[in-house]
Amino acid sequence: MLPTLYSTLANLAPSDFRSSVLAAGTGAGFLGQFISPILLGPVLGYSGLEGVFYAAAIVALVAGLLLFAPKG
Repeated sequence: MLPTLYSTLANLAPSDFRSSVLAAGTGAGFLGQFISPILLGPVLGYSGLEGVFYAAAIVALVAGLLLFAPKG
């Protein structure tokens, strides 16, 4: 999944900003790995492992739907 995502990012980014876009994508991935235990830890304690999967799915769905929001 990630090589395809980074390939798509590289193809969509202007050539002058390609390295910055790829660095931001990599940084966002690591930030997600750092923050997810902090955010989903209380969910694990409250509703168990099944609740963690549902919460992560809801976050991913909302993030995906925000991509369709008008830019203003």
